[in-house]
Amino acid sequence: METISNILSRHIYPYERRITNIEGLTIISTIDSHLSRILPAGGDEIISMVSRPVRTEQLCMLYCYGGQISCRLNMIEYTLRRDDFLFIRKNSIVEFIVSDPAVNLVGLLVSEGFRPVDVGMKEYLAFHELIARTPLVHLDTQTAKAFVDTCSLLEDSVQRQRDPFTDAFARAYMLVLYLHLARAINSYNDTAVHFYTRVPRRIEILTAFFDLVEKHFSSRRDVGFYAEKLCLAPKYASQVIRQTSGKMPADWIRERVILEAKLLLLDGRHNVQQVSDALGFPSQSAFGKYFKQATGISPRDYYKSYGL
Repeated sequence: METISNILSRHIYPYERRITNIEGLTIISTIDSHLSRILPAGGDEIISMVSRPVRTEQLCMLYCYGGQISCRLNMIEYTLRRDDFLFIRKNSIVEFIVSDPAVNLVGLLVSEGFRPVDVGMKEYLAFHELIARTPLVHLDTQTAKAFVDTCSLLEDSVQRQRDPFTDAFARAYMLVLYLHLARAINSYNDTAVHFYTRVPRRIEILTAFFDLVEKHFSSRRDVGFYAEKLCLAPKYASQVIRQTSGKMPADWIRERVILEAKLLLLDGRHNVQQVSDALGFPSQSAFGKYFKQATGISPRDYYKSYGL
């Protein structure tokens, strides 16, 4: 099964990468090779390539050191440029759009067991709630330098010969990274407290709509159902969601259904009929028509396009 680690290591870093592992933590980096980029034969094929969607099994943190890369995170697209930092929470659905072959990233994949022990659970949960609302932040020069320096120390400590102190050093450096990032997010949102206490009504509606779609997309695709759950008239709900997000609710629902269909088709355990059943379509042909209208190709052709 495809994982975010595979995506990062094979699709985004097909050359000059370093992968460092310790139980609960994976570091993938090209940060030291950004001045001598040499693309392999056929390397230009990665330009404008969209990776297959994957559901993350760990917290993933991406820091862009140079170039740029776009990422669809739970259907919303973000573009990372120099000194941008993206948080990808566990159980998110992510697709990478590589348009710059010279992109340089540091990727940290962190398991729940690697949570900094010196940070209280209350503060830890508050931090994760904040990054759920602000997944992309731009680091100032000082914070970016502190992050790169600390990450280098972290990599060095893990790459050295393993001894009883390796895990403790890694956790200590992760705590420092965590604190730098928490400070950056806090300063990035000077109004963070007010953001939680005075959320605009339209944002509340959009957030509630996304939560409902996540719960019911496999069985309900009619806008009226979601408007009723929001206690709003369908016309008003559509207007608010379109003005706030730039898309109609039907578009968001369809994107979520198609995203799940792609995940199921590519995991190697479901055929087209099973995917159709899982998503509540009355027949395989109805699912095929729905999928092709949204993507331009049939489910079977999409499946075959990845050599499966």
